[in-house]
Amino acid sequence: MRITGVNIYGFGCWVDTQLNFQTDYQIICGNNETGKTTLLYFIRSILFGFASARGQEKYWRYLPHISNQYGGEIYALDATQNQWVIQRVKNKNTEKLQVFKNNQAVSAELYQKWLQPMTADLFAQTNFINRESLEQVYKLSADELLERILALGVIGSNEWLQLRQKMQKEADSLYRPRGRKQPLNLLLKKREELNDNLKQVADENQHYQQLLRQKEQLQHQQVQLQAQQQSAQQAVDYWSTLQQQWEQYAEWQQLKQQLQSSLAISNEEARDFYKYKQQIQTDQQIIDSLQQQNRQLTLQQAQQLEYFTAHQTDFDNLQHQCEQLKTQAQNLKTTLQPQQQQLQQQQQELLQQNPHLAATAQPLTTKQLQNFQQLLKKNHSRMRNKSLVVVLVSVIVASLLMIAGLVKTHNWILPAIVGCLFLLGNVWFLKKKPFHGATTKFTKPINNFKHEAGVDELTNQEVISLQGTITQLAHLRRQQQANQQQIAQYDYSYHKWQQQVKQLLSVKAPQIIDFAFFTTSYQKYQHLVELKKLQTANLQETAPKINEFKQDLHKQQQQLQSLRHKYHLQTDQELDLLIQHQKKRQQQAQRLAVLEENLKLVLADLRKINSAQQLTQKQQQAQQDLKNVQQKLNQNTQQQAQLQAQAQQLAHDDTYQQLVQAIEFNNTDLLDTFKQWLSNTMAVDWISTTLNVASANRFPRLIKQAEEFFKLLTDGHYIQIQFTPNQLVLLTADHDSFDVHELSQGTAAQLYLALDLAFIAEIADLTVMPILIDDALVDFDQSRQNNISKIIKHLAKTTQVIYVCTADKTAALFPMDHVLKLKG
Repeated sequence: MRITGVNIYGFGCWVDTQLNFQTDYQIICGNNETGKTTLLYFIRSILFGFASARGQEKYWRYLPHISNQYGGEIYALDATQNQWVIQRVKNKNTEKLQVFKNNQAVSAELYQKWLQPMTADLFAQTNFINRESLEQVYKLSADELLERILALGVIGSNEWLQLRQKMQKEADSLYRPRGRKQPLNLLLKKREELNDNLKQVADENQHYQQLLRQKEQLQHQQVQLQAQQQSAQQAVDYWSTLQQQWEQYAEWQQLKQQLQSSLAISNEEARDFYKYKQQIQTDQQIIDSLQQQNRQLTLQQAQQLEYFTAHQTDFDNLQHQCEQLKTQAQNLKTTLQPQQQQLQQQQQELLQQNPHLAATAQPLTTKQLQNFQQLLKKNHSRMRNKSLVVVLVSVIVASLLMIAGLVKTHNWILPAIVGCLFLLGNVWFLKKKPFHGATTKFTKPINNFKHEAGVDELTNQEVISLQGTITQLAHLRRQQQANQQQIAQYDYSYHKWQQQVKQLLSVKAPQIIDFAFFTTSYQKYQHLVELKKLQTANLQETAPKINEFKQDLHKQQQQLQSLRHKYHLQTDQELDLLIQHQKKRQQQAQRLAVLEENLKLVLADLRKINSAQQLTQKQQQAQQDLKNVQQKLNQNTQQQAQLQAQAQQLAHDDTYQQLVQAIEFNNTDLLDTFKQWLSNTMAVDWISTTLNVASANRFPRLIKQAEEFFKLLTDGHYIQIQFTPNQLVLLTADHDSFDVHELSQGTAAQLYLALDLAFIAEIADLTVMPILIDDALVDFDQSRQNNISKIIKHLAKTTQVIYVCTADKTAALFPMDHVLKLKG
């Protein structure tokens, strides 16, 4: 893992901050209280989780004081350049982890698998280096130091060492060589006392002594049989272990034969093959591109270009007319059409307000209006005169009726009523139905006059009162007609332009001629002109380049052909197939290495076995041997029981029986306690042996690397690190030896730093986690500061190093692009 940057939401003094890191090593320099240590604990917290509020860890929490968010993101790259984003935030008691690989969310289990075998505790012990961790080597005892070095030698051994300590503690609680209060010590002491008492009672009977000697022989034989049983059981376990590993051993044999018999191509030649292929493809693409630039116009394009050149004036004129017509069309669309709609709407509103008014009504001139008013006036005067005559006649008739009634009836009331009724009836009739018969002379001229003006449905009075409305309608009609004339003029010009375009472009009748069509055609011809100019210029420039790339293409093809001939192959497909086979061989080699690692403890024994059948026979024989020994052991137990019964019969009182029973109880308790102590002791020995075997392949390399680092850190003063059974010894260049506790505190810190960095370098093949160094080198002198800078640059080749310091002199030892200076 190599960290490329961080995004801090809130952590201690850091709030809403983004920082970018170099992927090999990053130096962070700043004064106290600038957040250097906080930044390192942020990286550690995002990778493995936030510290708890208990114990010492509460000082590593760094809760933000001016932000509601607690957490942030880390951006990292893995060995195959995959981009990882680790986001961890905490709200109250809830901690949330989100991990993304190449912008795709992945599970927490996959993230933990990526970190394996690195754990939070192991990272804190090895990859997080501060002044406290460097002082540990000076505070540890010799045994603790050896266990710590053993833990560095084997990945995941901390749990085994803890289990070993636990079992050793349990074993010591059961038995100690000089102990007095331990259960097994007490049982052994009681056993001696009981045997002494039993011996005193048994001496009284000679026959009993003989039985006792026979029993002792059987017990001695029992011990031998138990040893044989243990050996037989170990043989059964041994052959069972080989039986379990046989399948992997068969796979190992098959892979080894395949790798020895198959044809191999080196990785470097495989890379050359793909490089040649890529270069050939790139050269061919460039050649095709340059030839495309130099390609001449087609025959059709050349004819079109010639035609355009001959009629360019006509094309330019039509293009100019096209722009004018488009402007007119836009004006019609934006101005005349809305205006026509507005005029139509106004006309409809006037007609709706005057339902009897016709849309074609014409306004009267002043003279026409005067003549019409005179006709109305004459007609009205004539109608009034005739009405007066009718009224006068009605009065005379009513008077005559009244007089006739008075003469005939001699009563004036009834004739008066009849006369009045007759008079009132004539008046009502004149009001309801004017007298038209008398106006015939003027009615016809008035109707003809109204018909010519288009106002037949209007009354005479409405004709006069609506003259303003009629005039407004006429004005609206004239505006509409004027706009219609502009539209017709545009349609005429547009149709004429279309005919000219069709004639110039020789377009068939069904083809739609519009502005877009002509503009496209015009631009196409112009493009041909520009293309012709560009091709003429490019032809002179690109011809030498094409020849140069053709030569390089020929060279790459010859190199590729030589590579094929080397492996007697005809085609690139065969060579590619060989490379794919090589990748498969690499996978098989990796699998072979894994199998060898798994079988390293039993591989030598498995090689002695010819077949699985032979292995099965060996296992069956070991099981039969175990069965035979168990049968003999059972027979021995039965014989002892018989002798014990005979001895009990010879006892003269209950003292012997009580002693024998007490001894049996004591033997049972002693055996149970001994089994428990023995299992713990054997487990402790097994863990120690296993860790020593497991660390054998790494421990020597780790010590050698640590010696080189320690020699460099001490300016060549100490040249060798030796482990003795009880202590750690350092040898100087003058061949003097020093115990680790005789070193100064600064030199002891340098020793632990050398061991720690050597461990990180040794496990780089298993897990590559960044090294975080928190101003741990402040006690080093300038010479040793220079040396540690060399070690950091050396480690950066396999492991990223993030080092924080306060001294500008220390930062000056590194390039400026690798130094990040923090401000308060």
